[in-house]
Amino acid sequence: MSMRLPTSVPSPQKCEAASVESRRRSRYYEVVSRGVHTVLSLAVAVVPLAGSRSFAAEKSEPASTVFAERIRACSSGDNDACLAVASALEEGTSVAKDSPRAAALFEKACKRGNPIACARLAVMLVLASGVAKNTKRAASLFEQACQSGVLAACRNLGVLLDDGDGVAKNVARAESLYRQACEGGEPSGCASLSALLLRRSPRKPEDVVRAAKLLTTACDAKIAVACYHLGVLAANGDGVPRDAKRATALFKQACDGGQGGACLNLGVALAHGDGVAKDERLAARAYEAACDLRQPVACFNLAALVEKGEGGSRDAARAMALLERACELHAGVACFNLGLSLAATNPKEADRARVAAAYVRGCDLGDGPSCVNLGQCYEKAVGVPRDLKRAADRYRKACDADVALGCHNLATLLAAGVGIPRDNRRAASLFGKACDGKIAAACREQARLLDGPGAGPRDLARAIAAARQACAAGLFDACDHAARLLLASTPSPEEAATQCAEIRALFARACDAPLATSCFALATLDEARCPAGQRTNVVPLLEKACRGNIRAACLRLAAVLERGDHSATRDVPRAMSLYREACDAGDAGACFNLGLRHEDGRAGTKDPARAAMMFRAACERGYAPGCYNFGVKLWSGNGVQKSVRESAAFFKRGCEGDEIHACFRLGRMMEVGDGVKKDLKAGAKLIERACAAGIKKACAAPTAGK
Repeated sequence: MSMRLPTSVPSPQKCEAASVESRRRSRYYEVVSRGVHTVLSLAVAVVPLAGSRSFAAEKSEPASTVFAERIRACSSGDNDACLAVASALEEGTSVAKDSPRAAALFEKACKRGNPIACARLAVMLVLASGVAKNTKRAASLFEQACQSGVLAACRNLGVLLDDGDGVAKNVARAESLYRQACEGGEPSGCASLSALLLRRSPRKPEDVVRAAKLLTTACDAKIAVACYHLGVLAANGDGVPRDAKRATALFKQACDGGQGGACLNLGVALAHGDGVAKDERLAARAYEAACDLRQPVACFNLAALVEKGEGGSRDAARAMALLERACELHAGVACFNLGLSLAATNPKEADRARVAAAYVRGCDLGDGPSCVNLGQCYEKAVGVPRDLKRAADRYRKACDADVALGCHNLATLLAAGVGIPRDNRRAASLFGKACDGKIAAACREQARLLDGPGAGPRDLARAIAAARQACAAGLFDACDHAARLLLASTPSPEEAATQCAEIRALFARACDAPLATSCFALATLDEARCPAGQRTNVVPLLEKACRGNIRAACLRLAAVLERGDHSATRDVPRAMSLYREACDAGDAGACFNLGLRHEDGRAGTKDPARAAMMFRAACERGYAPGCYNFGVKLWSGNGVQKSVRESAAFFKRGCEGDEIHACFRLGRMMEVGDGVKKDLKAGAKLIERACAAGIKKACAAPTAGK
């Protein structure tokens, strides 16, 4: 199992195998978590009201004598006794926890005028602990207790007003209540006031400095979350001097106080040696504490340590379980890695549904790469039924989250019209977005669409830019495309030489890949547009192109070797061999050229029979001049048994292929009935056609059919 970094954009992604680089633990999520926590307001239950404790006490029965005495005192009208009994029942101290009964006793004491009981009841109403949730009434009770001097109630009322929870949102009043509680000595008010100051927009530097002082006051009063926020400021150098050592100490203090975010960042500091000696074993313990406190990133980071055996023994099963825990706690990146891990370790078809389910959850949580892999699952029917519309929708969601591969995959479907209507214009735009995201294949496809029809007016400049980018990323066919686009452009005279140099360099890079068509293009570049005299030795280029099965390159190489052009050593046998190979491969022009060379002796010696065979082969492959030359051979009996009738048939095939000399010869034969049925009128038309095409003999010849 291997996990990818949160910032990575893998390519290509496949849902059926862990082929995507996983998102490993990194400071990306941890730094983000710090930034988020600097602006969070404190939850109502984080700082209990005066006289209360946390709800995590152990049960103990039967009730003590003291507890029984307090029950009797409460029944006799002792409010303090009622408050003590209610607190014990709410928290399970010395007796079995009984939240509904505790709420009833707080209600009783509150009605008798005990403001602390009112405040405690209000907390239960907010948390729906033992009673139905009723934030509107809770706000009224907090107000009542605040006016009676319970400062924690003032602060908690501020939280409700700050959040607009059950009451009209009123940040100004909330700030006033926080200040009242803080200045009266209630440290939770200081902590809440600091959070309000830190989330102001725009945030003033003096607000941050003031918030740091308030957090210091609250942290000194042992409020864990305040120590955590103060550690964040110290780690970032925000409002206080940057001090990694102090930040780590504050994170430890807050973690010891049960603050999950602090345990997470303590683990980060220990894992990276930030303000403390690097210790992966202690980092794992801190992450575990944070994970137990429902910090999903901590579960994810711990999974990465466990998977690699850092800070303890390697345990793939535990790492998988931690990923599942992080995914359940809404960490999309963990869901993604869970999908990868399941795909890698459980290749059975039955487990593919679990892979897809992990990506579904990650995508639903807004994790873009999960959406990409889920799209792949829908496209390839892995763990889910094949559904191209859903695949496109998931790719769209990933693209909207700025995951370049999502844009690329959606553009691919749009360009092909697979599952969704074809839309080349939109596809080009999405390929462009993916190209900006450093996906080279997207740059290549964008260039192709911008160069062709269907994506709007041809945009040569943008197409060249995209092809250049793909080429720079190592896609050599894009180098070839960029060169051809440049050849299609119209540079100024001043730019021409520079552009030709770039075109040669692009073709050369693609040729070195090797891309045979680029080698051939580079060998023939002068003939396309660039000035003569700039061509290098073309023989090696033509050799590479010919080895790449570019027949035209083989024929060009044969011609160069036959004549000894371009500094090449003349090599007639090799040239003839190249013509022969091309002819055997079905190239009609090569067969024809080989026939000419056997006819005039350029192949070594004159061989009329071999020439006739090559002309016929060219004709059979659809090359009209071959039909004419073979017809001449048949008419004259040179190298083949003479047959005027057969020669007429081949002249006819040549004429039908627009070989005008064949039309002239057939016309003359038709006028006299030589090998064909005599037809003066038809013969005259063929001769006139030859004349119109520039055959002087045809113009001078008398036509009996006129």
